[in-house]
Amino acid sequence: MEQNPYALSQVSPASQCENHNTSDGIVITPNALAAVIGTQFWVKFMGILMFIMVVIQALAALFDLSETPQDLAASPLFDYVIPIVTMVIYTILAVHLMQYGSAISALAKTRDTVNFDRAMEVQTKYWKLLGILSMIILALIAFAIIKEITSSPYYR
Repeated sequence: MEQNPYALSQVSPASQCENHNTSDGIVITPNALAAVIGTQFWVKFMGILMFIMVVIQALAALFDLSETPQDLAASPLFDYVIPIVTMVIYTILAVHLMQYGSAISALAKTRDTVNFDRAMEVQTKYWKLLGILSMIILALIAFAIIKEITSSPYYR
């Protein structure tokens, strides 16, 4: 039986290289692998930068504690709660970024699908957490705006 020269190939060029299918059966192309590995420096850089921001914010909070009570804002929410919550959030996000950077490092060394899957899993968790936190922050901002508008003497 003669083969149709116009039929689609049964073998993907990407599957002929050293990369194979992920656990979901998706082919990892060399370009996709290079793109993920190429983000390694920036992912780790942003993780370290977030840790530095936490340290700076912690130092600023320590200096605020040394001020006299009349120098502090009227609400402990702005002096204590929001900075602590922000530091915790930044720390959690930084840890996720560093985990993603480590997963990319392992992927760069082995170039296997297990490490690719791990890197994508960690990245998915990071973006999901960041998305949830963004929705919470937007809701709090909307609440604060509505509260300010309704408490205005011009609102009736």
